[in-house]
Amino acid sequence: MCGDSHNSLLHDDSKINNKNNSCREEEDTPFSASLHSSSTTQVEQTATSFCCSTFLNRKSILLCTARVFIRNKENKFIPVRAILDSVSEINIISSDCANFFGLKKEKLFLPVSGICGSTQNANRKVTTSLSNLNGNYQWDIELMVLPKITNFSPATRLDVSNLKIPKNIQLADETSYIPLKVDLLLGCELFFEFIKADKIRLNDSRLILQDTCFGYIVAGSTEPIFQIHNATSHCFLSRGMDTLDKTLRSFWEIENVTCDSSSISEELNYCNEHYEKTHYRNSEGRYVVQMSFKPEIEKISLGDSY
Repeated sequence: MCGDSHNSLLHDDSKINNKNNSCREEEDTPFSASLHSSSTTQVEQTATSFCCSTFLNRKSILLCTARVFIRNKENKFIPVRAILDSVSEINIISSDCANFFGLKKEKLFLPVSGICGSTQNANRKVTTSLSNLNGNYQWDIELMVLPKITNFSPATRLDVSNLKIPKNIQLADETSYIPLKVDLLLGCELFFEFIKADKIRLNDSRLILQDTCFGYIVAGSTEPIFQIHNATSHCFLSRGMDTLDKTLRSFWEIENVTCDSSSISEELNYCNEHYEKTHYRNSEGRYVVQMSFKPEIEKISLGDSY
């Protein structure tokens, strides 16, 4: 109530409504904190992204990146920066990269599940070839098309001035310590085909050089050149979930009645030929078909009983 000295039926509702609205606005104000998850609106209900604040002087993680070569629509191999991910069930390409290469897209519906069950729907896929610089390794590969794989990797420029990398080492990605765009993610399907036996641990650091068919990839932790106050941690676990399209396709395959021509018997062939040669429609519009007998039966005299 407004608290004025009059009958309750005569008071003005506008003041109370304004007060109530102000209270609702305060209650509905979302609370955001860097240590809590932020999600999309309830109407979209797509995926949930997780971001946590980091401390000063946090060590930076160097991911396994490599320069690989993808065949475009003109059958030319073009270099692309890729992340090698041993825990991803699928291979992913960014939509910008797929469009730039002019790759033919096929329709599909594939929910891609990541960390904490966050889901991103892939509606297109492309098929192309993957190769290394020398061309002595080559694979046919299927890539799911997504708008974006990740932000620049690494998040900030890393200090590699004190690293003693052997001069005879050919790195898979000469710019692995510089924040650059990533347009390709290669999963577990081919990951261990890339890996070779040689591995080098750099002194006084947690960086490891691992030999691959693309050259040596660099992975581990190191100190950033600049202090990072806030950053996003990346997890590239991705899994292709069973889709409605796949389920319906399986259903129709089960229900579909197929006839294997190789399994048709001689008797059935004889019946089909007999029907085609003897059946006809008479003047009354009725079909007339002769009775079919096996060839050996026709040689036996059955009289007029039939």
